Amino acid sequence: RLDEDSEGLLLLTNDGDLANHLAHPRYGVQKAYLVLVAGNPAPDDLKKLLEGVYLSEGHVKARQVKRLKKQGNSTWLRIVLSEGKNREIRRMLAKLDHKVLRLKRMEIGPLEIGNLAPGKSRPLSPHELKSLKRLAEKQKRVEDVPAE
Repeated sequence: RLDEDSEGLLLLTNDGDLANHLAHPRYGVQKAYLVLVAGNPAPDDLKKLLEGVYLSEGHVKARQVKRLKKQGNSTWLRIVLSEGKNREIRRMLAKLDHKVLRLKRMEIGPLEIGNLAPGKSRPLSPHELKSLKRLAEKQKRVEDVPAE
């Protein structure tokens, strides 16, 4: 899933269980994004993303945030999320008064977009599929541990 203003890596599968474990926020699969924001976020802004901000569904935070480079009056960031709620990056940055100009998902768990051109697709390698299934299985086991 990506909102209509975003681009990047999508995983198409007919394995509903796998898709659920990779996409649903409760499983915490990391997803990495390149984000072009208007302006130049201060170090305090990046710290706030890591500590978390309050959105309508509660407290959300980035797992990692890294300033990559300036581009004119804008700044490229690399942001890693482990929940990926609806428009989470855009809403978090809006809270800090930074408009997202471009957002591209680069990674889902162990999968990387690499140099795949926009609109193009490719099958997963057996190794990639095995890695994704292993990740989903690991997340499933964590889910099955009873709370104390």
